[in-house]
Amino acid sequence: MLSRHTLKWLLRSRSLQLVRDRDPSRYVPGAVSSFRWRGRPLHYRPGSSDPEVIYKILLRRGTKAEYHIPERFNPSCVWDIGANIGAASLYFSDRFPQAEIHCFEPIPENYAMIVRNIQGID
Repeated sequence: MLSRHTLKWLLRSRSLQLVRDRDPSRYVPGAVSSFRWRGRPLHYRPGSSDPEVIYKILLRRGTKAEYHIPERFNPSCVWDIGANIGAASLYFSDRFPQAEIHCFEPIPENYAMIVRNIQGID
């Protein structure tokens, strides 16, 4: 029987792989999986905190979402400081297509994931 939390993950992500990859025992250094969000691949490291970041930023909705931004808000520039794997940068890029998005990440492994995840975004 699936827990309520696991069922939410599965329904929102539509990815059994992402749900399984939350398990820390699945962590293998250098391993990368991908999840499709809005038609584009989003790369993450199984067993790391990456699946949780994806869930909180891209899959939660409404007032429980990591970023609940009023509809009338329309920035021309967004700075994502400590961008991790770039999930928030992708969210902001999707939410504010006319805005300039600047993401900064000091950890080389995370930065490498950002580079993969923002490919093709103008």
